[in-house]
Amino acid sequence: MMDRSGFNDPDASPEEASMRLYLMRHGEALSDAEDTARPLTDDGRSAAAAVGDFLRSHHVRPVRVCHSPLARAEQTARLVADRMGIPEAPRVLEILGPTEDPRLAACLIADWDEDALLVGHLPHLEALTSLLLTGDPEARSFAMPPATLFCLERSGPRGWKLLAAVHPQGLARSG
Repeated sequence: MMDRSGFNDPDASPEEASMRLYLMRHGEALSDAEDTARPLTDDGRSAAAAVGDFLRSHHVRPVRVCHSPLARAEQTARLVADRMGIPEAPRVLEILGPTEDPRLAACLIADWDEDALLVGHLPHLEALTSLLLTGDPEARSFAMPPATLFCLERSGPRGWKLLAAVHPQGLARSG
């Protein structure tokens, strides 16, 4: 069956799905030597736009879009939200910083029941994904290159499951 966000999940039932969580690493950024603020490169902006276009084409409409306080995550979140047609400005969440404890974000997410997109950094996002999927923030068995997006679903007593991983290299880029 085609789920509500456009990702194909044959096991999902509409009444069972409670929340989708989209975790995205920021797009490619300049090095510290080039600019200590580390803004997105042209490729990073293009990749973020491609992911936003992909999400829009799959009818993804998160209720909240949040990002870390760092410029590259904010730029990525704004580009993705703009491409998705979300008029509200993404919000800063301090607990999405690269070295923050992923348990803090997991506790916050546990209270949410509506879809959300979080944009952040390594190693935090890999640890958060591992924590949600396995209960162990150190059990990292996947890579998350710049502008990669994971779609997780929380459904009933089974907890979280990974529905999809999207990398911008596989997406057609527009504008």
